[in-house]
Amino acid sequence: MDFDEKKNIPSTFFIGVSNGLGLSYSLDHSEYWIKKIIKCGFDVGIHGIAYDDIDEMKREFSIFREISGLDYFGIRMHYLRHNDKTYTYLAEIGYLFDSSRYILENPYRIGNMWEFPLHIMDGYIIYDGKRYQRDKIDKIIKRTKNRLSELANLNLKYISILFHDRYFSDSFLSWKLWYINLIDYLRENGFYFISYKDAIKELEKRKSIVN
Repeated sequence: MDFDEKKNIPSTFFIGVSNGLGLSYSLDHSEYWIKKIIKCGFDVGIHGIAYDDIDEMKREFSIFREISGLDYFGIRMHYLRHNDKTYTYLAEIGYLFDSSRYILENPYRIGNMWEFPLHIMDGYIIYDGKRYQRDKIDKIIKRTKNRLSELANLNLKYISILFHDRYFSDSFLSWKLWYINLIDYLRENGFYFISYKDAIKELEKRKSIVN
């Protein structure tokens, strides 16, 4: 958050309120960080665990709403898991947006929920299909720039990027350097940064003008 604030990056942080594979922090810790993130001026959403059980999905939604005090918030699914009903369920439950689909598309609506496709994720870029970091950081950065060029050629109006904040550490130096370089590269090349909530305001305004 300190880095993002310094660089004027309006990040959205996603916090789980249930445990699952690879996620095992307590609800007390969730509450602490949800409130701290809000206090620091960033948006926060839910890191969803349940994806095929609508009752459990509703439970997670209710817990997060109670803890955060927010009425409108988004979600990103843990490990991007989904089935053919997941996104319909999320829309029915009342999420403002989802960003769990890794596809090369612009945002679109599912019912009253906005779907923001995910375009760049740290693990996919750094591992590049391998179990561990595949290449040295210079090659990873080059691969990232190629990805950005690909996205630019598609004329996407919004690019959604996922970075796991726990890797912003010298213990994961390649990941940290990747994120810092990516942010600086985007700033230097005329990209502007926007939160999901503000992007939705733009999309809704554009839709109203078109109609």
